[in-house]
Amino acid sequence: METLEQRKANYKKYLEMAIDFEEDEEMLQAIKYYRAALKYSLHKKDTDHIHGKIQKLQAKAHYVSGMLGEGREEKPPNKLLMGSIALLVSLGILVLLSLLILKPF
Repeated sequence: METLEQRKANYKKYLEMAIDFEEDEEMLQAIKYYRAALKYSLHKKDTDHIHGKIQKLQAKAHYVSGMLGEGREEKPPNKLLMGSIALLVSLGILVLLSLLILKPF
């Protein structure tokens, strides 16, 4: 069983780490440490504050991932697909040339 002092120390440690990650714009790590701090929260006011922070960071992370997703949609065609099409076209040309060359014989 943890003492009150240990709970306060753990709460403070995780809260400070979460704030540091939040300042560095590392939202997922900040959410992780806010959730860890939530386990050691002693007052409803602190718990509500942390829940609000988590929801805010999740919304921000979702918004950022949506922006990244939009950027991905505009990428060029798949290189593997382009390579396979080029290979099929070159094989078709080789077959046609070999038929034209060997047909007279």
